[in-house]
Amino acid sequence: KFASGNQAAYFPSGAIAWRISEENFMKKIHWVDELKLRISAGYTGSQSIGDYLFRSLYTATSYAGASGLVPTQLGNDEIEWERTLQKDLGLDFSLFKARLRGTIGYYDKTTEGLLLNITPPPSYAYGSIIMNIATIENKGLEIDLRGDIFRTKNFQWNSALNISRNRSKVTRVNGG
Repeated sequence: KFASGNQAAYFPSGAIAWRISEENFMKKIHWVDELKLRISAGYTGSQSIGDYLFRSLYTATSYAGASGLVPTQLGNDEIEWERTLQKDLGLDFSLFKARLRGTIGYYDKTTEGLLLNITPPPSYAYGSIIMNIATIENKGLEIDLRGDIFRTKNFQWNSALNISRNRSKVTRVNGG
């Protein structure tokens, strides 16, 4: 996918969680079944582009009885992995013998070196060029609530509510 020197990358990540409901100070609160705080951060990489886009390619052609080469792909040997850093903070809960449960989560995600096919001006004679073009930030909040309105041996009525908000912002474009 990438030229020599950009073929491998390192994407570390980690996560921790604290099950608050297992602490001694929570043992006397019987209506809380589970309460867990979690936090994570990590990098992921993307190479979702075609093969050999870093190479310039030519096709043999014939025009007016003469042989020649026509450029068909303008390579870019500077393209590299798209890198995304995502940070998450969440609270999971279950209350009243699991009759009310849910999760509240916040995320902050930054993608650097966004890989994109750019259409150059017609004078270039190429259909597209792949580039690491931008940095994008996504921040959001997700709330998921689930509850059992009725729960008997022969009948169950469940309800769910999901609310989310995402803010996406392009923070940098290479070349202006």
